[in-house]
Amino acid sequence: MIDLYVGTATCWRTVTPVVLPGRDDHDYDRARALMDRAIIQAGLDAHVRDFSLQKEPHWAGSLLAGAYEVPRYLNGFGRWHATVEFRSHLRGPIGLGAGRHSGIGLFAMADG
Repeated sequence: MIDLYVGTATCWRTVTPVVLPGRDDHDYDRARALMDRAIIQAGLDAHVRDFSLQKEPHWAGSLLAGAYEVPRYLNGFGRWHATVEFRSHLRGPIGLGAGRHSGIGLFAMADG
């Protein structure tokens, strides 16, 4: 199981949602702009080919993005599940967003 988090892949999907670095006001275009910011803050912008966002989970046992508890200081920030495609294989673990140091925004390999 650990290989899903620390392996090497070009496509990664959230297990726990990304907490965006700001309020998205329930606007998908705003959420995409904030996701761009999260990718830049993580230093991965040169590696990302594309990404998509959704509220529904990717993995069995995961919850809807808004159902996750977050630290109080992150309340009100947008939460989205994401699929990120990288230009080449990237080794995990990968965490993105304002909650990445709290275990929120954790990705698992979607391909090998």
